[in-house]
Amino acid sequence: MNFDARNTKTVSYNVLNLPRNVSASGFNMDYTYDSDGNKLNKNNGTVSTDYIDGLQYDNGTLSFVQTEEGRAIPAGGSYNYEYNLSDHLGNTRVTFDTQSGIANMVQQDDYYPFGMDISRPPITSPQNYYLYNKKELQAETGQYDYGARFYDPVIGRWTSVDPLAEKYRRWSPYNYGVDNPIRFIDPDGMLINDITAKQDGSLEVKLTDDKFDRFYVEQKDGSTEKVAQLDKHKSADGTTDLVDFPAQGDGFSRYGQVDPGGDHSVQPLVAAALFGAVNEITTNDPSIKPSFGDMSAESGAKPGEVHNGGSLSHLDGKNVDVRLISTDNANAGTTVNSPTFDKDRNQTAANAYNKFGFKDILSQTNSKGQITNHTRNDPHKGHFDHFHLQGFNPKVKYVK
Repeated sequence: MNFDARNTKTVSYNVLNLPRNVSASGFNMDYTYDSDGNKLNKNNGTVSTDYIDGLQYDNGTLSFVQTEEGRAIPAGGSYNYEYNLSDHLGNTRVTFDTQSGIANMVQQDDYYPFGMDISRPPITSPQNYYLYNKKELQAETGQYDYGARFYDPVIGRWTSVDPLAEKYRRWSPYNYGVDNPIRFIDPDGMLINDITAKQDGSLEVKLTDDKFDRFYVEQKDGSTEKVAQLDKHKSADGTTDLVDFPAQGDGFSRYGQVDPGGDHSVQPLVAAALFGAVNEITTNDPSIKPSFGDMSAESGAKPGEVHNGGSLSHLDGKNVDVRLISTDNANAGTTVNSPTFDKDRNQTAANAYNKFGFKDILSQTNSKGQITNHTRNDPHKGHFDHFHLQGFNPKVKYVK
């Protein structure tokens, strides 16, 4: 789309097909990106916004810090923490804070089917623009920034051609979610197949059109090792690709057992992150063999075969339980208060899981009040004998 007749704005693009400039009579806005297409700055002539790894600055002043559950807004010498409640598609519906000691709603948003926002008063300042699918609404154009491309929720179309349009010839090359936004999200228009867990903790995705995913890990010398090839299947509602995490990969035997008879379906990127973390853990200390517990059922539902109904926190293949490591046997059970609890090796493991994208790891403090770094205390959920890996937010790069 080079001209938006609805708001009489002209758009020019860079070599990555991302908006470079938006202009109209008396209006001019520029975007700046890095070489991977990550947005660094937006300048509409009045406000210059910088984006720096979850930190957002307006005219050089910190506006807010993004968190797993919302954002932290500077308030004098401290921060006002806001929390988002989302629906099944990840759309932000209610934003509230607890600054007054109780939950106080500061913003409410509803949506038409393809994502056009219906804001409900009250809205406090600064307004939350991370809304539909938690993508940033560009107030100047009414479009959402999905990173790989921009989306117009009024017409339900991308502003540039779907990168895999030839594989969906029944639909418009600009279609969003195969015209079914109630059921599907469409973060980048791609298919995920070949995934490499890199040494820096990122996941590199090569796009193919197979019905299975191949998983690789990058070693310290820069070489790559294939660790598994797993068939993909859809969740019961058809919205999520899942793979069954294996007892051992293709010759990749550096982790211990998974719970026998349990449910071990995860999203492909989650599987890649686990392979990457295991590779880092066992490269640093070959005596460690991480052991995995609950993941998701094959349908994407909560696991139920082993743990009497399982936990709702394991829906959709995003979260994983991993047993704590003991001093005498890496596959044996231990607890945070056991004399066999190996603090150093568990810290090595927590560091690796965090590095590969699990940003909210639940554990439990021991009797001395100590807890492993990169984890937080959750004593009410029985996390005394395992890490619960959640808050999955990996660094992902797509390559041809």
